[in-house]
Amino acid sequence: MLLFDELTSSYKNTGYAQIALLTKGSSDARNGNNEAALISFSKLINLTNGMGGNKLFNKIARVSSARLLSANGELNEALKVLEKYSSSSTNAYIHELTGDILLKKEEKLLAKEQYILAKDKYADETSIAIVSIKISNLKS
Repeated sequence: MLLFDELTSSYKNTGYAQIALLTKGSSDARNGNNEAALISFSKLINLTNGMGGNKLFNKIARVSSARLLSANGELNEALKVLEKYSSSSTNAYIHELTGDILLKKEEKLLAKEQYILAKDKYADETSIAIVSIKISNLKS
C-alpha cells in the first residue's frame, strides 16, 4: 500500500495515479468495500475535474460513485455526483442511472423524463427495450 500512497500523493497529476485510483476503487467495490471505493473515486473525481482534467476518468469515477452512493441509500449525494452530466449528457447510461436514482426517491415523473432521454440516445435494441420496460413499469 505504501507504493500506492506515494504514487497517488506525489504523482497525483499523472495518468498512472489516475489509473491506480480507478483500479483500486473498482477492486474495492467488487470486494464489497464501498467506503474505500468511494474514497478512491472521490479522489479521482477531484484530480480529473475541470480544465485539463481527464473527462473519461472523471465520468467513470462519477458514475461509479453514484452507483455506490445509490446502493448505500445516499440518493441526493448520488444525484449531485451525476449532476455535471445528467442535464446535458449525450450518454444514455447516465440518464438511465439518474432515472433509477430518481425512481428510488419516488420521483416518478422526473425518472420518466430521464428514461425517455436515455431511450432516445441508446442505439442498441437491448438497452432501448430495457428502458422501455422501466418506462412501462412507471405506469403501473
